[in-house]
Formats: sequence, structure tokens, C-alpha cells
Amino acid sequence: ILNIENIDEYNALNAIQKDLADYFRYLVLWEDSNDLTIIQKWGSPMKIFLDGNISAQYRTTVQNVIDEYNALFNLGDFSISLVDNLADSNNHLYFGETADIEELWPDMFEIIDGKTYNGYAMTRGVNNTLNNSRIWISSEVASLFKHELGHALGLGHSNKCDSESSFMCSTISPENDFLDSEKEIIRFLYHEDMTPGTTAEELNNAVGNLILLH
Repeated sequence: ILNIENIDEYNALNAIQKDLADYFRYLVLWEDSNDLTIIQKWGSPMKIFLDGNISAQYRTTVQNVIDEYNALFNLGDFSISLVDNLADSNNHLYFGETADIEELWPDMFEIIDGKTYNGYAMTRGVNNTLNNSRIWISSEVASLFKHELGHALGLGHSNKCDSESSFMCSTISPENDFLDSEKEIIRFLYHEDMTPGTTAEELNNAVGNLILLH
């Protein structure tokens, strides 16, 4: 006899697992600022075109960061790659000064003008599925690109910045990097079973289920 019981996956988690699920909610629902009611993620591979003053060294830095991310997308078919032409891309990364953005992307310039930002990301999509992004970068520090790419992928700012140096802290330094919990969050966000549009109410059990299965 096989008895099937519908359980509350979140309440089945232990304390450490619940902390992971809560932090997942914090990052993917942008609870630091926007307080989204649904998750947003890419539905097709991200293809990045590098533009502006790109040195050979920085191209290597970008590729290394992409490789780190791709290693985390092992529970689905999402990936990130570089392309040689803007027409083939869905993520346009520009490396340069703030002033360069005024003519290139006036809408982004209105946001960053007069601020102390070193980078910025703007991402759009349809029906909660992200499909197009623009990233401005002004420093070759790897953690800055990792941070802005995190935003482009659907992550908000971290609240783990006082005692831990998350790569998604609003203010970062070269030492900021993926926390172990954030590696799991990226894996779960881009799991094939985590669908765009999953609501805040559904998220606890959706994440809890993935934690229990993996």
C-alpha cells in the first residue's frame, strides 16, 4: 500500500535549511528595496556582447566570472556565453565612463548621473521571463561584474554584508564573492522546476521542495 501525503515542504526543513529558503526569498524578491511579489529569471541562454574599452585582461576576467556562474547552472539548461556581434546578443555590456552612457543609454544615464555608482544593470522581459539586459561597468574589478551580472540574472542586494562579504552587497570590494548559500540560491533559481512567475506565497514550498530533493 502506497500512501501519498501532501506536506508543507518549508515546515519540513531544519533551521539551517529554513535560513537558506528565507535568504532565497530575500534575494529573488528584492526585499531590500522593491519587494517583488513574483520571481523573475531568464528563460533562454544569456549571450553577452562586450563593448567599449575592453582590454584583453578584462575579457579574461569576464570569461572567468561567466565560467563560475555556468558551473552553478547544473540543475537546468541555462547558460551564459560571449558573442562577437551585438545582433547576436541579448546582453549588451559596455565598459567605460559614466559620461559615455549619456548618449548610449540616456535612460540609464538619468539614474547614474551624479551618483557614485561604478556599474549598473537594467534587465527587461515578458511575463516574468527575462530576455534582454544592459550592463554598464567602469572598473575591471571582477566582483563588480559578478555583482551586476547577479542583478541581470534576477537577484537583489544582500543583507549579509556586516559579517559576511556577499557579492550582492550594495557596496562591494575586490574581496566580495559568492557565499556558499548564494551558490545554492543561484542553482535553485535556475533549476528547471523553478518557473518564472512563481509567487511569493508559493515560494517557500517551491524552494523547500528543491532543498529536500537536493
